[in-house]
Amino acid sequence: GSTFLGNTTVQQGEVLYLPLEDNRRRLQRRITKLLSDREAPAGLHFAFDWPRLDEGGLEALDTLLGERPGINLVIVDTLARLKPAGSKKRTQYEEDRDAVDSLVTLADKHSVVIVLVHHLREMESDDPLDMIHDSAGLTGGVDGALVLKRRRGEADANLFGDGRDFENPVELALKWNASAATWTILGDAEEYAMSEQRRAILGVVKSADKPLGPKAITERLNANGTEMKNGAVREMCSQMA
Repeated sequence: GSTFLGNTTVQQGEVLYLPLEDNRRRLQRRITKLLSDREAPAGLHFAFDWPRLDEGGLEALDTLLGERPGINLVIVDTLARLKPAGSKKRTQYEEDRDAVDSLVTLADKHSVVIVLVHHLREMESDDPLDMIHDSAGLTGGVDGALVLKRRRGEADANLFGDGRDFENPVELALKWNASAATWTILGDAEEYAMSEQRRAILGVVKSADKPLGPKAITERLNANGTEMKNGAVREMCSQMA
């Protein structure tokens, strides 16, 4: 009932969370950090074990949502623990598509949002949706996909969103608050990256004991961990001037 990503007010409702790759100790530690000294809401429901969709899991979810109409958000962490096991008789695409199609139908039936947490491939791609693990059956079947990309060791990240529920793809810059375990939107990813580079250039110039040209600025930027090419620095310096 508070805010989402630091700037969007949300309506409070009950939540079913399936932490299928977690244990009680880690979950308790995370909840304590998120809620500070407050008690967990009564409408927060957990299940650490759940049958796969083709082994009664879909029917069990249907029954639970029917019994608890106050639930309007279901989080599955992760989808790999819920979707049917692979079969040699069917393609990966068919299996992935059937898995998400059944959940989309269930979400529509009970008017709930179902968030399926899934892993990314390690290989980078120009299209962030191609980084989602498994086949295109997953991204083709869901209403929307969100890809969170963060370099190892960095606090900030980019969130890419696309799908049937998006008029246009979006990419946002996010900042991680470790003490509160929450993300906050910093702005459009491209604009934020540009402003960040400008701040880095200004920092180099202000700390210098003499005037610097673009080549010298580039060398100092790269030495400080801000990777930029000389041509980009020259163009940005021209714009800033």
